Amino acid sequence: DGMVMATAGIDESNADGKLILLPRDSFRTAMDLRKKLQKKYRVKHLGILITDSRTIPLRAGVCGVAVGYAGFRGIRDYRGTRDLFGRPFHFSRTNVADALATAAVLVMGEGDERQPLALITRAPVEFCKRVDKSELHIDIKDDMYRPLFQRLPRRR
Repeated sequence: DGMVMATAGIDESNADGKLILLPRDSFRTAMDLRKKLQKKYRVKHLGILITDSRTIPLRAGVCGVAVGYAGFRGIRDYRGTRDLFGRPFHFSRTNVADALATAAVLVMGEGDERQPLALITRAPVEFCKRVDKSELHIDIKDDMYRPLFQRLPRRR
């Protein structure tokens, strides 16, 4: 899905000698699960989030990343609005999906917690029927880390 991550999508920890794979289409899986749960429990405002663990360069530990979600907008866009001092935002967006994924991974744990899911209530999300699975992606030319990668020596 356009994410650059090390060791993503295949997990053998806590799998008792087996491999755990992510769904082929995490967004579709989240949408299907959302529809079934909404029907069963007759709930209107429900978001589903499928997570994986990731590392961040030069930071210890793992945090969560959203690999698929349904029922809420994954980005809160502040561009065009004003900050607390009245200055206009030009770049600021909050990645709601990954922020919730990190909270969920914290609760579920990475060890022997045996907590395969997390329930997040009263999260400041905007519920919606359809999500744009490309909303978290940015063009490589707009990525602030691109200049760092361009300066790395190329291996041959």
